[in-house]
Amino acid sequence: MPFLIGIAGPVAVGKSTIARRLGELLSRRPAAPSTGSVTTDGFLQPNLVLERRGILDRKGFPESYDQAALLRFLTAARAGRQVRVPCTRMSTTTWCRAGR
Repeated sequence: MPFLIGIAGPVAVGKSTIARRLGELLSRRPAAPSTGSVTTDGFLQPNLVLERRGILDRKGFPESYDQAALLRFLTAARAGRQVRVPCTRMSTTTWCRAGR
């Protein structure tokens, strides 16, 4: 069963940097585990949805996330199932393979 670590905090405090560094440190261990990082940015509702709901100025707050999708992802990952990871690039409707 996979081990999931959550790193929380406000915008731009270094959560992704900490996660990347932790992965690097874990990879140095003998029989290193496979690691990957998933940011919550990929679970943000598209700007069009946020605009329609009148909460574009709340982007990054809990109500701006697709919480159901995030919960499905965490449930699948915890169960050890292969899951698709939303990209954090241009669109929250584009999907990336885990680890990219």
